[in-house]
Amino acid sequence: MPDAMTQAPHNTEAEQAVLGACMYHPEAVDAVRTIVDAADFYRPAHETVWRALLSLRGDGAPTDPIALGEYLTRTEDLNRIGGAAYLHRLAEAPATASGAEYYAELVRHKAALRRCRATGLRLIQRAGEPDADPDEIRGAAETDLREERERALASGAGRLSRHLTDGWDFITKAADTHPVWGTREQTAWSSGESLMLVGPPGVGKTTLAHQVVLARIGLKDSVLDMPVAPGKRVLYLAMDGLSTHGS
Repeated sequence: MPDAMTQAPHNTEAEQAVLGACMYHPEAVDAVRTIVDAADFYRPAHETVWRALLSLRGDGAPTDPIALGEYLTRTEDLNRIGGAAYLHRLAEAPATASGAEYYAELVRHKAALRRCRATGLRLIQRAGEPDADPDEIRGAAETDLREERERALASGAGRLSRHLTDGWDFITKAADTHPVWGTREQTAWSSGESLMLVGPPGVGKTTLAHQVVLARIGLKDSVLDMPVAPGKRVLYLAMDGLSTHGS
């Protein structure tokens, strides 16, 4: 069994499953690219195949083993990744389009562990130098860890992008919960969510808020031609005129 101190964390089977799923399910490429970067693959051959899949998908071309083999032949990478035989081996990996994201998360997790491991090894190396300075070592460690956190948030076509929703989607897409303002097909405010009215001064934010409140207490049926569900209890605090400066 490999020594955990010398073996870099990785999951070859998960990498193969991701690539295999993307070969036969091109739409899986779109989902996986928001989770992993090419550098997250431990095996260089897998990184090369992933870059090829991204290129083919970007061109709207098929991503099956035949198309992939042709692409890698043109880029002179086919032999480097193990030839056509290895491509077909990847294609046989037991993975579905729905499972691609799960395996991609495993790949990302192992890659993050490798980077943490690399940071630790650098600390050990620095601490063993004859003129090692503890303060400098701690500072370098903090910098490395901060950069890793920032990288984790920004990479994979934006880690945070997986949790963000286009603001217009709240209007154009059906709500998952009962709509307070609007319909399921066109929702401006859903039950359990906060509603924020944002804009420069003088554009009518307060007026619109008043209209929604009036509808919530049953004095209006709709606002902006969208129905508003009446509320059992409504607390409205109008504090636009309050000063924020102490005397």
